[in-house]
Amino acid sequence: MGEGNEEDFGVFYDRAEPVKTEEKTLKCVVVGKRRMRSKTPTDETTHYVLLIAPKRMDSPRGAKVYERVGVGYMAGRFIDLVGTGSAGLVNVQ
Repeated sequence: MGEGNEEDFGVFYDRAEPVKTEEKTLKCVVVGKRRMRSKTPTDETTHYVLLIAPKRMDSPRGAKVYERVGVGYMAGRFIDLVGTGSAGLVNVQ
């Protein structure tokens, strides 16, 4: 999954690895990052992530409900930020 070596990228699923159709619904939430003491480029900053997927049921108020399906870490070069907000895309090949 992901280019680079094992130090740059790691994903650990709570259950079996999802099939391709399930992978399309996964979302990745950055919960923290670790930058080396020296001034390293953002591309090399390690981001710690939570993988979530929509549950099959919605809440009584109609809001979507998500559940944790895994955790991981990745170098910043795998994350493409879109616009000025906090939304981004994880570029995994």
